[in-house]
Amino acid sequence: EEPLNVLSPFIDIIKAIKFMPKVMWQLALVYLFQWYALFCYWQNASKSIAQSVWNTHEYQNNPAYDEAVGWTGLVNGWYNVVTFLSAFFLLWLAKKMSPKIIHIICLVLAGIGLMIFPNITDKNLLFVPMTGFGIAWASMMGIPYLLVVNKIPKERYGVYMGIINMMIVIPMLIQNISFGFILKHHLNNDPGKAVSFAGFFLLIAAVLTLFIKTDKNENNSEEIGPISVGH
Repeated sequence: EEPLNVLSPFIDIIKAIKFMPKVMWQLALVYLFQWYALFCYWQNASKSIAQSVWNTHEYQNNPAYDEAVGWTGLVNGWYNVVTFLSAFFLLWLAKKMSPKIIHIICLVLAGIGLMIFPNITDKNLLFVPMTGFGIAWASMMGIPYLLVVNKIPKERYGVYMGIINMMIVIPMLIQNISFGFILKHHLNNDPGKAVSFAGFFLLIAAVLTLFIKTDKNENNSEEIGPISVGH
């Protein structure tokens, strides 16, 4: 209804953030810990496996580390397979029970999995915690949208879904800026501790999800299709 100009999109985003529903601020806090944790895992997984399974701390020109990197690819490939398969089940489950509870359970699975990940010395057993991680990854890709969709005006879906994507990117930027200091001064440059740290942050995200207040009809099946598929 207002005249458009080159600044209109930016003004619209600022207005949308200013009047953002409380539930989205709560989700932003969950996302801060959730996505910060994921980057900690991705950056340190291969070094953690090299340390726990191949007993090496040398990462340059080291065949053992090369094997660890290759195995990390298999492990990460496995959790993506689990994600693909479990996404269908989570979609069905979200129609039967609270999406909030589903996401909490999934975050706890991933958090516990990453906390035990650096202590596993048998490379084949690494697929066990990554199964839980894969289920959680499926939840992260769709379920959180169901927590906020009923609070967003339908005519503002576009801008608010864009803001939710900002909630993913900003924690990653913060992690890239801050985690080097944390790893060096508080985790003794230990990649295994970094992965456990990621697991701890996922557990914090699960606790914070508890405080998100949602409507009783939050698992409205009519809203599940477009949100989960579209994002």
